[in-house]
Amino acid sequence: MSCDPEKVTGYVDDALDEADRVAIEAHLALCPSCRQQIHEERHLRAHLRGLPSPEPRPSFEADVRRRLAARPRRVLWALPLAASLAFLALWARGAAPFVAYELARDHARCFGHAALPAKVWSDDAGVITAWFEGQGTKMPVIPENVAGLGLVGARYCPLLDRFAAHLYYSGGDRHASLFILKGPARFQDAYDGRVGVETVLLFRSAGTTVGIVSEKPEDAEAFRSKFTTILAALPPTER
Repeated sequence: MSCDPEKVTGYVDDALDEADRVAIEAHLALCPSCRQQIHEERHLRAHLRGLPSPEPRPSFEADVRRRLAARPRRVLWALPLAASLAFLALWARGAAPFVAYELARDHARCFGHAALPAKVWSDDAGVITAWFEGQGTKMPVIPENVAGLGLVGARYCPLLDRFAAHLYYSGGDRHASLFILKGPARFQDAYDGRVGVETVLLFRSAGTTVGIVSEKPEDAEAFRSKFTTILAALPPTER
């Protein structure tokens, strides 16, 4: 079987049926990248489980009961407020600054490895595109080289609420990440931002949301210019 990040996550969470579990275990024996994903996800879950649980003060329960009994109208008013806040939190996931933060974090994590955690290695855009489209991700036309940065490989990377196609570019000590995003990403024509030392650009190409992350602003801008050139060369029906 080919790499399937969502099923690997399901394996970590013990949420697969017997057939999928056996298939994933057979795949893991041959795939160091998927084993690395399992290691990272188990480490994250262990860290979360190890966080201390806050202990309420001794009088907390009595105070809550007293306030509920004394102010029922305020409680009823607070329920829709809580629901609104929960909706706002979900809505914020697609806000451009939050998406930019997730992409910059994933760029730093992947290029922070001693070896890139790619699932497919190639400098051929056609090979990378075929790999992603074979797993159901529609891809725009992608460049092989931009400003001295060459395509080297790719994989799906987990974000908070989705998986994104993550393409790696490298040239000497310079790196860039190209993300193809499904799901919400709210911005007007484009979004330019900084997250730490990384520049993050979000824009749309042929109806697809594209994210670029690079340590050098000029490299990120070169990718956007390249996509503009690629888009201009497409037939009007494909733009």
